[in-house]
Amino acid sequence: MASSRAGSSYHSFGVSLLALGAFLALLNPALLAGKGEQMNNAARIFAGYLISRNLSLTARLAGARALRAGKVLGDFLTLTALIQFVDAAVDCSEQRWAVVTVMVLLGLAFLTGAGSALGRSVWKIAPWRDFQSSLSPHQEIASERFVLVGS
Repeated sequence: MASSRAGSSYHSFGVSLLALGAFLALLNPALLAGKGEQMNNAARIFAGYLISRNLSLTARLAGARALRAGKVLGDFLTLTALIQFVDAAVDCSEQRWAVVTVMVLLGLAFLTGAGSALGRSVWKIAPWRDFQSSLSPHQEIASERFVLVGS
């Protein structure tokens, strides 16, 4: 039970940070520009996309948690962690070293929350392979249709 509480607090902390990032970008997009950099139209567009992404993820994560949809919550927490790790890689490539640690720690917090929500380690392959066997017959049919349409 302690692990579940820890995962829940990581989830809440991460969702709060996503929402905070969205509102900071909304209220003061100049914070997204580097020190001494001028805000231009490209930076404002980037701020808009950041707001959309973060608020969408925040709403979906909060909704899944409110509905106690553990698998959906775990999957979205895993996706959100992946986004944070990709952000960290981009920050490394652009030499924004001050932000890299924050992105990696946030990604790890989301992964910890995902493991707690799913009741399994998200970095092991076997549980993801077993996901199909845990679907109801209706979900399996919908999943097969998606694969056929996507092929």
